[in-house]
Amino acid sequence: MVNNELSNWPRALHQARRHAYLNTARAVQQLLFVTGGVTWIGNPAGFIYGLAIGEVLFMLWQGTRHLGRLKFRADLLRAMLYYGWPHTFVIATSFLLTYVDRYMLAFLTGDTSIVAHYDAAYALVSSALALLVRPFNLFLFPAYMRRFSEEGAGPTVSMIGKAQHWFLSAGLVLATVVVLLRQPLLNLLYPAGYTEAASVFAPIAYASVLNGAFMATVAGLYISQNTVMVGVCALTGLLANVVANYLLIPTFGIAGAAFSTAVSAVMQLVVGYFFARNILPVKFPLTVLAAGAFWLGLIDWLSR
Repeated sequence: MVNNELSNWPRALHQARRHAYLNTARAVQQLLFVTGGVTWIGNPAGFIYGLAIGEVLFMLWQGTRHLGRLKFRADLLRAMLYYGWPHTFVIATSFLLTYVDRYMLAFLTGDTSIVAHYDAAYALVSSALALLVRPFNLFLFPAYMRRFSEEGAGPTVSMIGKAQHWFLSAGLVLATVVVLLRQPLLNLLYPAGYTEAASVFAPIAYASVLNGAFMATVAGLYISQNTVMVGVCALTGLLANVVANYLLIPTFGIAGAAFSTAVSAVMQLVVGYFFARNILPVKFPLTVLAAGAFWLGLIDWLSR
């Protein structure tokens, strides 16, 4: 948690490149120490010890750079908790969304092996799309906050609209590539028998693209510090996911869980748009999203 704050300091100063550098350095460091810990100890405890050592070293590195500038302020802590807890709720809800699908697959089908197949595909697709989603959001959030403070609503809406258009275009292209390569990727990275997971690639890829566009769509909520409504959006998506899982998994199995993920992403985006549009009228990309859903569905069907 301390390292999250230290690495997010450049982000607060709108230094997107520095923020990206620190997070990349931290991730590489974690990878090296986790790999070293597991190799040295020879069991899963090496993961925990390696991660802990890496985080301590990162904290010492960043802490010495900020030495003399760090102090406790109760008023700032209260403001941070008021602003941040709904966003923390969003992150926690995203975590729950990831695992609700797994739990309900096992609960409604009675087959735990199908959960491993779903998890394998989800990890592949979300990791591939994260190569685009993560940098986009790391750039966009400080960029529109700064544009709004310096130039006002009009230029901010224009900038978000252009950024969103390019992101959705690039995201759908990347999603198409992932769907087309699903069988070779599954054969390369997983044991035999995981080909069943190919059916979930398209809906999960679509959900990942929509989740990436969420921060742009609800920019007005973040700018106005109305983060409570962001939490409501996330909760709506979670509830939609649970209901869709109950309806779809008994009929469609593993594909039903993936379609439920896409349904929850659509609901979260739509609710967020209606909450945020009165504050900052960012255009809802309905045409692109509808065309993208049709396109990925077509690619999924043709590449079976």
